[in-house]
Amino acid sequence: MTVECSRLLDGFDVTDERFAEFIVSEIAEKVYQDEITDDNISPTSNRTSLEEILRYHFLVNDENTLERLRLCVLNRAKKIAEEGFRENKFLQVPPLAVEGELHPDEEKLRIDLINEIAEQVYRGEISDDNPSSINGYTTLDQILRYHFELGENREDQLLVLKNRVQDSIKNRGH
Repeated sequence: MTVECSRLLDGFDVTDERFAEFIVSEIAEKVYQDEITDDNISPTSNRTSLEEILRYHFLVNDENTLERLRLCVLNRAKKIAEEGFRENKFLQVPPLAVEGELHPDEEKLRIDLINEIAEQVYRGEISDDNPSSINGYTTLDQILRYHFELGENREDQLLVLKNRVQDSIKNRGH
């Protein structure tokens, strides 16, 4: 992580800073792989998927900080392209399964994540009106694909997740 990126994460304690660095690196890898894009400005939020995802993960409201964090991720993605892709072994996080039998804690995590994303969609922080010209996915699609580790040709599971997000919004009385 560059000095500039480290300065952005100074507000975190040691454990949180390491996790924040992991998130920056992981998002950069997804940008490198064109799974998270920066080409699709939402007409609703006036932000790209990358910006909305960074705001979601880092709770960034200051536009200057958001832009510096965005550039940090883009520079890291460029570095990955120059050095060649290698899997991030810093922290192993098991994927959250979309269907099938889950441990009760995993099921709760999945439901909590869907509800949290739904709340952000309702608030206009995560948009679904900005398909990327690179991969065809909106911010909502990209964040669901990222968190639930949906690979190629998983449109059926993506649709199930999007429906669950919409159901969560409706069930909250929004």
